[in-house]
Amino acid sequence: MAKPLTAMQAALQDPKHLRGCAEEYHYEAQRRSWLRPFIIQSISPCSETLEVPNQFHKRVAKTIAQLDPDDCRQFCWKDCPIYCNTSVNAMVHVEILEFVYREWFPHRDRERDISFDSFFGKSMRFYPPVDMAEMVSFHQRLCERLAMLELDVLAPEYTKSHPKHGHVRERGLFKLRETFCNLFMVADHKDWRERGVLLVCKDEETATAHGINETKKEDLSREKSFEVEDMRSTCVFRMSVKRAMQAVVFRDGDRGRRRREYNEAFEEYLGSEDES
Repeated sequence: MAKPLTAMQAALQDPKHLRGCAEEYHYEAQRRSWLRPFIIQSISPCSETLEVPNQFHKRVAKTIAQLDPDDCRQFCWKDCPIYCNTSVNAMVHVEILEFVYREWFPHRDRERDISFDSFFGKSMRFYPPVDMAEMVSFHQRLCERLAMLELDVLAPEYTKSHPKHGHVRERGLFKLRETFCNLFMVADHKDWRERGVLLVCKDEETATAHGINETKKEDLSREKSFEVEDMRSTCVFRMSVKRAMQAVVFRDGDRGRRRREYNEAFEEYLGSEDES
């Protein structure tokens, strides 16, 4: 007959304890990722260079065409990219992450929750900074490559070549969210709390579908619209980080509900009470 669990063993197996450990691990994983973002050093299609952090926490120089399925997994289940297009220190990155995490956690996708590295944003940095047209063109090329890699992640031949990880490469486990390629955020100033961020929508239709209408909202302003090769008119708006996050997940009504939930990583309640 099995021995009864000790008080310590029972406490370690308590679902609340396990959940708390999972939340702390999830936040720390996102923090490490934000402190070691993709660095985009050149965006010319002929000479683009990305510094990509790998699983051993080392940076590897690649082009978009050289990104592989394991690189693709870092983008899966993220709502949108967050590009940094200004020179800021690491603490500013952490400040943005903490703000985004606090806003995201009560409004996260309940189906994915904190599993499979699900989170609101994937941090990337342009160094040196680039203009908006170059950024949009780069984002388009990146998404085209990621769409191809998403299929490779699910392909049987990739599973066979990585037998030790075959059990986690089942269909549907890794997927790019639709919003990832349709919208992205840009942190273009160190005073992001006062200046806000840019939210870039691929066209007017996308902006409208995500509830962005500058004639009805006082907390945002249109920055510019322009044509990028092979794309329809791209719309750029300036707004607060919170407003931008709300716009990105606008089409998922459940994620817009007010919630208040305790988070173990911050050891406090995040969000606000649900409306009755």
